[in-house]
Amino acid sequence: MVAVENIINFCICALVLGVWLLTKHWFFNDVLAVGLVFFMLKMIKLYSYKVGAVLLVLLLIYDVFWVYITPHLFRSSVMAIVAQQLNLPIKIELPLIISQPMQPCVLLGLGDMVFPGFFIDFIYRFSKKLQTNIYFLVAIFCYITALALCGIVLVVYEQPQPALFYISPLLLIPLMIVAYRRDEHRQLWNGLETGRKLSNEGRLLSKGN
Repeated sequence: MVAVENIINFCICALVLGVWLLTKHWFFNDVLAVGLVFFMLKMIKLYSYKVGAVLLVLLLIYDVFWVYITPHLFRSSVMAIVAQQLNLPIKIELPLIISQPMQPCVLLGLGDMVFPGFFIDFIYRFSKKLQTNIYFLVAIFCYITALALCGIVLVVYEQPQPALFYISPLLLIPLMIVAYRRDEHRQLWNGLETGRKLSNEGRLLSKGN
C-alpha cells in the first residue's frame, strides 16, 4: 500500500514539474514552491523561542542589507534582481489585479515562508504543550498581518520590500508580550524540553534548556 502511494505521489509531482517546465506558468511554479516549503517544515524543527528569535533577527538584517543597502553600493537591489530574473520555483508569484509595466506580479521568496514557518511550527507545538491556542493564533494573525502590510507598501510605493522587515518584529514582539502577560515568558524563551532523539519528526536544530 505504501509503495502504491509513493508511486501515485511521484506521478503527481512529475506531472506538475513537467507542466511547469513546459509552460513556466506562475500557478505551477507556486505549487512546486509550496511543496518545497512543506518539505522543509517537515524536515527541520525549532525547539526554543530564543533560537527562533536569533534566526529571524539575523535574517532580517540580511534581508534589509540586500534590499535597502545594496542599491547604494551597486546602483540596484541585488535581492530584487535575483528574485525577478531567476526563473526557478524558489518564490511565490502572485499576479497583481492591476498590473503595472515594471511590476507585473508580487514575489515572495521561500525564505519568507520557510524560516517564519519554523518559528510558527515551534509556537504550535508549544501551544499544544501548554494546552492553549493563544500563542498559535497570535502567531498566525501576526504573520498574515505582516504579509498584508508588506504587500500594501510594495504596491503603494512600487519598491521591493524585505518581507522579514515586517514579519520578524510582528512575530517576535507580540508573542513575547502575550507570554509576559500570562507569566509564561521563561517557558516560551527556553522552549520545549526534548531530551529524546527524534525519530520521524525531523532534524534537531536547537534544544531547550
